[in-house]
Amino acid sequence: MPQEVFVLAGQSNMLGRGFPLSAGAPSDTRLLVWRENGWQIAADPLGNPADAANGVGPGMTFGLGVLRSLHARAVGLVQCAVSGTTISKWQPTRSVYSKCIDQVHAAGGHVDGIIFLQGESDAAHEDDATHWAERFGRVVTAFRRDLGADVPIVIGQIGELAGFPYQAIVREQQAQAAATYPGVAMITTLDEKMGPDGVHFRVEAYEDIGTRFAEAWGPLRRSFPGVTLRRTCGGRRELYAVRARGRASTPSSVGRCVP
Repeated sequence: MPQEVFVLAGQSNMLGRGFPLSAGAPSDTRLLVWRENGWQIAADPLGNPADAANGVGPGMTFGLGVLRSLHARAVGLVQCAVSGTTISKWQPTRSVYSKCIDQVHAAGGHVDGIIFLQGESDAAHEDDATHWAERFGRVVTAFRRDLGADVPIVIGQIGELAGFPYQAIVREQQAQAAATYPGVAMITTLDEKMGPDGVHFRVEAYEDIGTRFAEAWGPLRRSFPGVTLRRTCGGRRELYAVRARGRASTPSSVGRCVP
Protein backbone atom coordinates (compact mmCIF):
# COMPACT_ATOMS: atom_id res chain seq x y z
CA MET A 1 0.00 0.00 0.00
CA PRO A 2 1.48 3.41 -0.98
CA GLN A 3 2.09 5.88 1.83
CA GLU A 4 0.63 8.73 -0.18
CA VAL A 5 -1.94 8.63 -2.99
CA PHE A 6 -2.50 11.24 -5.71
CA VAL A 7 -5.51 11.63 -7.96
CA LEU A 8 -5.00 12.48 -11.65
CA ALA A 9 -8.21 13.99 -13.00
CA GLY A 10 -9.34 15.83 -16.10
CA GLN A 11 -9.59 14.85 -19.75
CA SER A 12 -7.38 13.47 -22.52
CA ASN A 13 -4.33 15.63 -21.85
CA MET A 14 -4.20 14.16 -18.35
CA LEU A 15 -4.49 10.66 -19.80
CA GLY A 16 -1.74 11.59 -22.24
CA ARG A 17 -1.57 11.41 -26.01
CA GLY A 18 2.20 11.45 -26.39
CA PHE A 19 4.01 8.84 -28.50
CA PRO A 20 6.13 6.77 -28.70
CA LEU A 21 5.65 5.25 -25.26
CA SER A 22 9.38 4.50 -25.16
CA ALA A 23 10.03 8.25 -24.91
CA GLY A 24 8.25 8.46 -21.56
CA ALA A 25 9.88 8.68 -18.14
CA PRO A 26 11.41 5.49 -16.74
CA SER A 27 9.61 3.48 -14.08
CA ASP A 28 10.55 3.45 -10.41
CA THR A 29 9.51 0.54 -8.21
CA ARG A 30 8.38 3.04 -5.55
CA LEU A 31 5.90 4.72 -7.92
CA LEU A 32 2.67 2.74 -8.32
CA VAL A 33 -0.56 3.08 -10.30
CA TRP A 34 -3.96 1.64 -9.39
CA ARG A 35 -5.15 -0.79 -12.07
CA GLU A 36 -8.08 -3.21 -11.93
CA ASN A 37 -8.31 -3.50 -8.17
CA GLY A 38 -4.59 -3.67 -7.49
CA TRP A 39 -1.39 -1.64 -7.35
CA GLN A 40 1.20 -2.06 -10.10
CA ILE A 41 4.52 -0.39 -10.88
CA ALA A 42 3.61 2.76 -12.80
CA ALA A 43 4.50 3.15 -16.47
CA ASP A 44 2.97 5.01 -19.39
CA PRO A 45 0.23 4.84 -20.33
CA LEU A 46 -1.26 5.52 -16.91
CA GLY A 47 -4.69 5.27 -18.52
CA ASN A 48 -6.13 1.95 -19.64
CA PRO A 49 -3.36 0.22 -21.64
CA ALA A 50 -6.04 -1.51 -23.74
CA ASP A 51 -7.02 1.88 -25.20
CA ALA A 52 -4.51 2.52 -28.00
CA ALA A 53 -5.15 6.28 -27.76
CA ASN A 54 -3.56 6.45 -24.30
CA GLY A 55 0.09 7.46 -24.37
CA VAL A 56 2.64 9.45 -22.42
CA GLY A 57 1.05 12.05 -20.14
CA PRO A 58 2.13 14.27 -17.24
CA GLY A 59 1.50 11.70 -14.50
CA MET A 60 4.85 9.90 -14.50
CA THR A 61 7.06 12.97 -14.11
CA PHE A 62 4.63 14.33 -11.53
CA GLY A 63 4.87 11.11 -9.52
CA LEU A 64 8.65 10.95 -9.79
CA GLY A 65 8.88 14.57 -8.68
CA VAL A 66 6.70 13.86 -5.67
CA LEU A 67 8.85 10.84 -4.78
CA ARG A 68 11.93 13.06 -4.70
CA SER A 69 10.12 15.61 -2.56
CA LEU A 70 8.62 13.20 -0.03
CA HIS A 71 11.39 10.60 0.18
CA ALA A 72 8.51 8.13 0.53
CA ARG A 73 8.80 4.36 0.39
CA ALA A 74 5.93 4.31 -2.11
CA VAL A 75 3.64 6.79 -3.85
CA GLY A 76 0.44 5.79 -5.63
CA LEU A 77 -1.36 7.36 -8.60
CA VAL A 78 -5.06 6.90 -9.34
CA GLN A 79 -5.87 7.85 -12.94
CA CYS A 80 -9.42 9.25 -13.11
CA ALA A 81 -9.26 11.33 -16.30
CA VAL A 82 -11.92 10.80 -18.96
CA SER A 83 -11.36 11.95 -22.54
CA GLY A 84 -13.57 14.72 -23.88
CA THR A 85 -15.18 15.71 -20.59
CA THR A 86 -16.32 19.26 -19.87
CA ILE A 87 -16.25 20.64 -16.33
CA SER A 88 -20.01 19.98 -16.21
CA LYS A 89 -19.29 16.25 -16.52
CA TRP A 90 -17.11 16.53 -13.40
CA GLN A 91 -19.92 17.88 -11.23
CA PRO A 92 -20.41 15.78 -8.06
CA THR A 93 -23.80 14.50 -9.23
CA ARG A 94 -22.36 13.04 -12.44
CA SER A 95 -20.98 9.56 -13.03
CA VAL A 96 -17.51 10.76 -14.08
CA TYR A 97 -17.01 12.22 -10.62
CA SER A 98 -18.59 9.34 -8.69
CA LYS A 99 -16.56 6.72 -10.57
CA CYS A 100 -13.38 8.63 -9.76
CA ILE A 101 -14.24 8.71 -6.06
CA ASP A 102 -15.07 5.00 -6.14
CA GLN A 103 -11.64 4.26 -7.64
CA VAL A 104 -9.84 6.34 -5.03
CA HIS A 105 -11.73 4.71 -2.16
CA ALA A 106 -11.02 1.24 -3.58
CA ALA A 107 -7.31 2.07 -3.81
CA GLY A 108 -7.21 3.23 -0.19
CA GLY A 109 -4.41 5.20 1.41
CA HIS A 110 -4.06 8.87 2.32
CA VAL A 111 -4.92 11.26 -0.52
CA ASP A 112 -2.18 13.88 -0.48
CA GLY A 113 -3.08 15.79 -3.61
CA ILE A 114 -5.16 16.11 -6.76
CA ILE A 115 -3.87 17.35 -10.09
CA PHE A 116 -6.49 18.46 -12.57
CA LEU A 117 -5.81 19.06 -16.27
CA GLN A 118 -9.06 19.90 -18.06
CA GLY A 119 -10.85 22.66 -19.91
CA GLU A 120 -10.18 22.08 -23.61
CA SER A 121 -13.73 20.84 -24.24
CA ASP A 122 -15.16 23.87 -22.43
CA ALA A 123 -13.24 26.14 -24.81
CA ALA A 124 -15.54 25.09 -27.66
CA HIS A 125 -18.69 26.66 -26.18
CA GLU A 126 -19.17 30.11 -24.66
CA ASP A 127 -21.51 29.01 -21.87
CA ASP A 128 -19.13 26.28 -20.74
CA ALA A 129 -16.16 28.62 -20.91
CA THR A 130 -17.73 31.47 -18.94
CA HIS A 131 -18.93 29.22 -16.12
CA TRP A 132 -15.75 27.14 -15.70
CA ALA A 133 -14.61 28.71 -12.40
CA GLU A 134 -18.02 28.46 -10.77
CA ARG A 135 -18.44 24.81 -11.79
CA PHE A 136 -14.90 23.95 -10.77
CA GLY A 137 -15.64 25.41 -7.34
CA ARG A 138 -18.32 22.77 -6.84
CA VAL A 139 -15.78 20.10 -7.81
CA VAL A 140 -13.32 21.45 -5.24
CA THR A 141 -15.99 21.36 -2.53
CA ALA A 142 -16.91 17.78 -3.43
CA PHE A 143 -13.30 16.57 -3.55
CA ARG A 144 -12.66 18.05 -0.11
CA ARG A 145 -15.82 16.44 1.24
CA ASP A 146 -15.04 13.01 -0.18
CA LEU A 147 -11.23 12.84 -0.09
CA GLY A 148 -10.15 15.11 2.75
CA ALA A 149 -10.78 18.68 3.86
CA ASP A 150 -7.13 19.69 3.49
CA VAL A 151 -6.25 17.99 0.19
CA PRO A 152 -4.19 20.34 -2.05
CA ILE A 153 -5.38 20.74 -5.64
CA VAL A 154 -3.24 21.91 -8.57
CA ILE A 155 -4.90 22.76 -11.88
CA GLY A 156 -3.22 23.02 -15.26
CA GLN A 157 -4.24 26.01 -17.34
CA ILE A 158 -5.06 24.93 -20.89
CA GLY A 159 -2.52 25.50 -23.63
CA GLU A 160 -2.73 27.21 -27.02
CA LEU A 161 -5.38 25.23 -28.91
CA ALA A 162 -6.21 25.17 -32.60
CA GLY A 163 -9.84 25.96 -33.41
CA PHE A 164 -11.32 26.53 -29.94
CA PRO A 165 -12.87 30.02 -29.95
CA TYR A 166 -13.35 30.47 -26.19
CA GLN A 167 -9.98 29.20 -24.95
CA ALA A 168 -8.87 32.61 -23.63
CA ILE A 169 -12.00 32.77 -21.47
CA VAL A 170 -11.27 29.33 -20.04
CA ARG A 171 -7.72 30.37 -19.18
CA GLU A 172 -9.04 33.50 -17.46
CA GLN A 173 -11.56 31.40 -15.55
CA GLN A 174 -8.86 28.97 -14.45
CA ALA A 175 -6.65 31.78 -13.17
CA GLN A 176 -9.66 33.19 -11.34
CA ALA A 177 -10.35 29.83 -9.74
CA ALA A 178 -6.76 29.48 -8.51
CA ALA A 179 -6.94 32.96 -7.00
CA THR A 180 -10.34 32.36 -5.39
CA TYR A 181 -10.37 28.89 -3.85
CA PRO A 182 -8.09 28.16 -0.88
CA GLY A 183 -5.56 25.41 -1.34
CA VAL A 184 -5.71 25.56 -5.15
CA ALA A 185 -2.68 26.41 -7.28
CA MET A 186 -2.32 26.71 -11.05
CA ILE A 187 0.46 25.94 -13.50
CA THR A 188 0.70 27.41 -16.98
CA THR A 189 1.15 25.47 -20.22
CA LEU A 190 0.90 28.16 -22.91
CA ASP A 191 4.61 27.90 -23.67
CA GLU A 192 4.44 24.14 -24.28
CA LYS A 193 4.38 22.69 -27.79
CA MET A 194 1.27 21.00 -29.14
CA GLY A 195 1.26 17.96 -31.36
CA PRO A 196 -0.07 17.91 -34.93
CA ASP A 197 -3.74 17.91 -33.85
CA GLY A 198 -3.37 21.26 -32.06
CA VAL A 199 -5.06 19.92 -28.92
CA HIS A 200 -2.68 17.42 -27.32
CA PHE A 201 0.87 18.09 -26.19
CA ARG A 202 4.10 16.52 -27.37
CA VAL A 203 5.92 14.02 -25.14
CA GLU A 204 8.48 16.52 -23.90
CA ALA A 205 5.71 18.98 -23.05
CA TYR A 206 3.82 16.38 -21.02
CA GLU A 207 6.98 15.60 -19.07
CA ASP A 208 7.56 19.29 -18.35
CA ILE A 209 3.93 19.76 -17.29
CA GLY A 210 4.18 16.86 -14.85
CA THR A 211 7.29 18.41 -13.31
CA ARG A 212 5.47 21.73 -12.96
CA PHE A 213 2.59 20.01 -11.20
CA ALA A 214 5.04 18.50 -8.69
CA GLU A 215 6.80 21.83 -8.15
CA ALA A 216 3.49 23.58 -7.49
CA TRP A 217 2.16 20.84 -5.21
CA GLY A 218 5.11 20.88 -2.80
CA PRO A 219 4.79 24.37 -1.28
CA LEU A 220 0.99 24.13 -1.38
CA ARG A 221 1.02 20.91 0.61
CA ARG A 222 3.32 22.40 3.24
CA SER A 223 1.13 25.45 3.75
CA PHE A 224 -2.50 24.40 3.30
CA PRO A 225 -4.93 24.86 5.07
CA GLY A 226 -4.90 28.61 5.53
CA VAL A 227 -3.12 29.24 2.24
CA THR A 228 -3.34 32.11 -0.22
CA LEU A 229 -1.36 32.36 -3.44
CA ARG A 230 0.32 35.51 -4.71
CA ARG A 231 1.28 35.42 -8.38
CA THR A 232 4.40 37.26 -9.48
CA CYS A 233 6.66 37.20 -12.50
CA GLY A 234 10.40 36.64 -12.30
CA GLY A 235 12.28 36.80 -15.56
CA ARG A 236 10.46 34.62 -18.10
CA ARG A 237 8.99 32.29 -15.47
CA GLU A 238 5.67 32.61 -13.67
CA LEU A 239 6.04 32.24 -9.91
CA TYR A 240 3.59 31.41 -7.16
CA ALA A 241 4.52 32.53 -3.67
CA VAL A 242 2.59 30.62 -1.03
CA ARG A 243 1.58 32.63 2.03
CA ALA A 244 0.13 31.03 5.15
CA ARG A 245 -0.04 31.95 8.84
CA GLY A 246 1.69 35.25 8.14
CA ARG A 247 4.77 33.67 6.53
CA ALA A 248 5.71 33.71 2.87
CA SER A 249 7.65 30.89 1.28
CA THR A 250 10.26 31.21 -1.42
CA PRO A 251 8.42 31.60 -4.75
CA SER A 252 8.04 28.36 -6.67
CA SER A 253 8.68 28.41 -10.42
CA VAL A 254 5.86 26.56 -12.18
CA GLY A 255 5.52 28.07 -15.65
CA ARG A 256 6.35 31.03 -17.84
CA CYS A 257 4.64 34.36 -17.65
CA VAL A 258 2.60 35.03 -20.76
CA PRO A 259 1.70 38.62 -21.67
